[in-house]
Amino acid sequence: MHNEQKKELCLALLRADSEAEVIQILSEAGFWDNPRVWRLYGDRENNFSTIGNQQNKPELVGEW
Repeated sequence: MHNEQKKELCLALLRADSEAEVIQILSEAGFWDNPRVWRLYGDRENNFSTIGNQQNKPELVGEW
């Protein structure tokens, strides 16, 4: 993939308005179903504590 193609892919992902659109973009680029292009977050298999700790509504942090 050339730099211009990478740029266009990134811009398309930035413009995506839904999860379905992201999946479509990644599928068309040949990435969605290709396990060789995906890595574990932080290169750790058991990282749910890092990912699961994220707020689903960060604008509400500290507001009870």
